[in-house]
Amino acid sequence: MKMLLILVLLATAVSAIDCNRFSGGNREYCNEIELEGLSSQTEDMLKAEILNTKVELPDHESAFAWNTNYSYDNAPQGTPLAGKGFIKDAWLKIITAMPSVFDKALLSPGYGKLLSAYGYRVVIPPNYYSPTYPYTSQGDCRREYYKVSETSNLDVYANNNLIGHERLQEFNVSSGITFRDELQIEVATSIKRWQWNAYCCDWDRAGGCKKYCHSCEYIGTATQRDSVLLTDSLNAQYYAPEVSYEFMITNKYRNTTSGFLKVDDAAAYSLDFENSSYRKGSYYYSFETSLQPYNVLTLTANRFSEERADNLYFEKKDDGISFIVGNEEGCKLSFYTHFRNWSVPCKMDYTPINLSISTDKYSYLDNETIFIEVEPSDEEVELEYGNNTFYGYGSFQVRAYYPYNRIKVTLNGISAEKVIPVKRKDGMGLMMELSVFSFLNYFLYVVFRKYLNFM
Repeated sequence: MKMLLILVLLATAVSAIDCNRFSGGNREYCNEIELEGLSSQTEDMLKAEILNTKVELPDHESAFAWNTNYSYDNAPQGTPLAGKGFIKDAWLKIITAMPSVFDKALLSPGYGKLLSAYGYRVVIPPNYYSPTYPYTSQGDCRREYYKVSETSNLDVYANNNLIGHERLQEFNVSSGITFRDELQIEVATSIKRWQWNAYCCDWDRAGGCKKYCHSCEYIGTATQRDSVLLTDSLNAQYYAPEVSYEFMITNKYRNTTSGFLKVDDAAAYSLDFENSSYRKGSYYYSFETSLQPYNVLTLTANRFSEERADNLYFEKKDDGISFIVGNEEGCKLSFYTHFRNWSVPCKMDYTPINLSISTDKYSYLDNETIFIEVEPSDEEVELEYGNNTFYGYGSFQVRAYYPYNRIKVTLNGISAEKVIPVKRKDGMGLMMELSVFSFLNYFLYVVFRKYLNFM
């Protein structure tokens, strides 16, 4: 709703949206709107709606085309103006860095182009000519202005390093960035001056001056030098996540393949087969506008978790997913960040795992120690018994707990189970144990007596 409101305001605030500010298919659609013969307000509303698209991947191309296909002739709203002497309404503004994405802060991949804009006016006063004595302007009867020189020099810095002088300046850094623009405007104006000079134009008989006349005479030329220095800055955080992943095939059975996938630090990623796919994304992207009336576009990353699968079964496991797919052909992994995407083929190697469980005996009494051996013994496995889960290699010791009789071991998605009888020590069982113990004691006593008699 917020984005829609912004775009409605955008459409009503400008008389027309130039289709050249769009790119690709958006430009074609914009041109089709112009051919419909709609009112300018309706036309601009429809054009603005082109920007109201939430997408899974960042559209840096459209942002670049929109922001650069415009002439920044006047200062954006809120930009301070400066002047000195004949230099009027000077302004400087860093428009944006591209590509960039706003995600809590402005993010940059460390490379791209910085768009800057500036402007000013040089207002030279009109020449002055006095119509007659004694009229003057600033004590002059005549004054003429000639602009000798006019220069404007833009210096663009990244982290205090001068990188160029262009309005659309390339940059390449590998850390957090502070952009700074400095604009030096200098104007030199030659000013020629004339002043009234009194002279005697009529004498009396004694030779004294009877009447004075005035002529406008040249007295010299001065040069006025005006200078204005403007600065502006923009901060961006360096964004270059190191995407890592873990992928393995855990089982193959007939036409079914099972596997495991875990990806860290990607904005989105996908697992694709010929007839199946899985995708997980953490963002959707939209455009925000700023710097009216130019409506400069900034891509905004909105956190939004989504995962979907097509013809593929998956379930969450160890911060990743285990998956089962019918046709493993054409497998590839694709990774996406705010600024780049790439794909790699899947490594489909698989060595069958012979997972086995053995115990030191067949059955156990409640609370008796179970000695468990797991093969292969050089791989870490997950062992489940009762309500407990253990991790380790090869050998385990657990307490038998009635009525739980199932031991489960899992390795790389492969599981093996073993059932063991667990008996509870009830009253009858205890009496039987005492009876056996008494019988053994009596038997030993009899044997010992016979042995003594024999001696």
